Amino acid sequence: MLRDVVGVLVPSEVQNILKMEQILTEIGTHGYVPTTVDAAFYCIGAADNFKDPVIMAIKDVGDTDTTAAIVGAMAGTWYGLEGIPEECKSVENFQLINILTEELINIEIYY
Repeated sequence: MLRDVVGVLVPSEVQNILKMEQILTEIGTHGYVPTTVDAAFYCIGAADNFKDPVIMAIKDVGDTDTTAAIVGAMAGTWYGLEGIPEECKSVENFQLINILTEELINIEIYY
């Protein structure tokens, strides 16, 4: 699914020529929303776990904190809480973030 999206953004012929870091540089990650989201989709599609795409986004040049935040949110959604390695759960206030996430999911909206 995401790999199909990435295949459209970065054709396989290009992937064979460029290294992953060069692909991110070509896409661009300088805070401009369309390119930052493209880069985030590439990172997610180029890995098969939670941690690797986040590290890939951090190691890139440009607006890495924004890209990594988007990648982390996407990866967390894709792999779920059980897919996040324990060492990544040692961030400050992780339990509070988890509680707030559950509350957000359960909000009822009345019109």
